[in-house]
This record gives sequence, C-alpha cells and structure tokens, in this order.
Amino acid sequence: MDPESKKKALRMFTYGMHIVTASDGTQIAAGAINWVSQASFQPPLVMIGVKVDSNLHRLIKASGSLAINIVAEDQKDLAAAFFKPSQIAGNTINGHEFEKGVTGAPLLLATPAYLEGRVVGAVEKRGS
Repeated sequence: MDPESKKKALRMFTYGMHIVTASDGTQIAAGAINWVSQASFQPPLVMIGVKVDSNLHRLIKASGSLAINIVAEDQKDLAAAFFKPSQIAGNTINGHEFEKGVTGAPLLLATPAYLEGRVVGAVEKRGS
C-alpha cells in the first residue's frame, strides 16, 4: 500500500478523545489519547494506547491504576490542553480542576464521565 493511501485509510478510523490521568501518590500526569476500546463485558475491561516513553505511562505502570476522563464532543479545547506536559497547580491540571478518585487517579470535574481502573495486563512496544 502506498503511504498516501495508507494515511487516508488510517484517518477513516473513528476516534473519540479521552484524557487519561494517573498518580503514584506523589506525582500526577495526564494526557490526551484517542485510542480506547472495550475488551470485555464480563469482567468489564478496556484497552488504551499510551506512549511508552511518557510520564503518564511511567505513573500508570508505577501505580497500577488510572482514570479515563471522557471528553464531550464540544470539549475540544479541554482536550487540547492535555496535548502538552502536565502542569499541576493546587487541584488543577493544565488549568482544569480535578478531585482524587478511588484509585488515586485525578478525575477531571469538567468532563461528563470517567472510568477508573486497575491495570491487569500490558503490552509495551517501542517504535523502531
């Protein structure tokens, strides 16, 4: 497949925008991701894609937990704030308020929904 056809085909996938957060108890990280998929109804499992060389990945691995903050269709500006490194000030990440969830991961108050979860498996791949 030629590179332009491949790029065009890949852009046809339907993506949502989500903000994943994690904390190891001393540090917090957050990042916008566009790959979340349900893996199982019973038990309820989801799969996500996080850059393996990111601080977010490091904290998810260290804590074994995370939160997926689901961004509404009209919240593109909120999602855009998480395409850069996490800046924590009081109870805000990149200027957006959060509260600590059951897992310790930050829950963004401006998003309409969230999921908290524990890591039950991981596949780590680095690009070549």
